[in-house]
Amino acid sequence: MAQARYLYPCAELCYKPSIESKINPWVEGSVPLSRTLHSTSPFPLADWEHQDAAFADAFQVLQDAIAARAFPACSVAVTHQGKLVALKALGHFTYEADAEPVSNASIFDVASLTKVIATTAITMILYERGLVDLEMPVVGIIPEFAANDPRREAVTMQMLLAHSSGLPAYEKLFLRART
Repeated sequence: MAQARYLYPCAELCYKPSIESKINPWVEGSVPLSRTLHSTSPFPLADWEHQDAAFADAFQVLQDAIAARAFPACSVAVTHQGKLVALKALGHFTYEADAEPVSNASIFDVASLTKVIATTAITMILYERGLVDLEMPVVGIIPEFAANDPRREAVTMQMLLAHSSGLPAYEKLFLRART
């Protein structure tokens, strides 16, 4: 049996659906990904049976975004005091009319969002513990940050998190946007 891998530093922080063993063609008895997408979700059911009523407004916001073509699908999980209270998948894999619906077991590409989510979460934990001051200049932690540009000495942690530091993007993609 293949060793399961997790995205978090310790297995206790996440659910263990053993998705890899189902889609890994080198693992004996594995199931092809195309069949896994249509199978029963390996994730647990939400502990709260009234999730649709309790989270109706939140689910509607997501449905409206899907209808506006902001994204074709999404999955949402809500925990409270260590228990999963809502778990719902909405939308389809693509915008095509005959596209398959997503499930709670669907795998999504979150691309560059990982950096924002991880950085914000870690910084907020450090802030709550009193280990970082958001108004502190970045050069107080990383002196090399202002090496080639003295204006960077005024950039704070909060400015970086809010993307308001004035640092240029690597590539100004917004200049080519059509919408």
